[in-house]
Amino acid sequence: MDDIPPATVYTFEKGLYPMLLGRGDPVYGYIYNGYWIDIGSPEKYLKACIDLASGNVHSMFPLDEITSGRIFGHPTAKLDSLADITGPCYFDKGTTVAGGCKIGPNVFTGRNVNISSDAKISNSIILDGTIIDEGAVVSGALISPYCRIGARVLLSKGTLLGAYSRVTGV
Repeated sequence: MDDIPPATVYTFEKGLYPMLLGRGDPVYGYIYNGYWIDIGSPEKYLKACIDLASGNVHSMFPLDEITSGRIFGHPTAKLDSLADITGPCYFDKGTTVAGGCKIGPNVFTGRNVNISSDAKISNSIILDGTIIDEGAVVSGALISPYCRIGARVLLSKGTLLGAYSRVTGV
């Protein structure tokens, strides 16, 4: 690991491995027959979440189904009975989903996410502490921790937000 330069974009396959081979250092491999996916892009990260929640991959950490229909999550997640949720979805510890929301399929939240009334979210990953205000629409987005999505904001496919981003509403 000392050979990896700090604070830079660096790939093992184009940087580290050729350097090790060039120095004559031993490089070993392992044939793995199980599930593997590189989650280095938002699309692949979402695919891995979907595969896990859909049961397409065996996990040594089983998901807890908190309501029927492949709705998984932590027991402290609060899903309003008037929210329309289509699985697979995962709601982590302390997440709140208000009534009137349409969530799913393929929505995965971190801890303490707050989704306000009438929000519509699909095919997205929303990380810890993010707040989504009333009527916001999020589809195909990766939202980093502690973001604020304002009322009636539309975030479409391919949207990536860095931590602590604010998108003001109408």
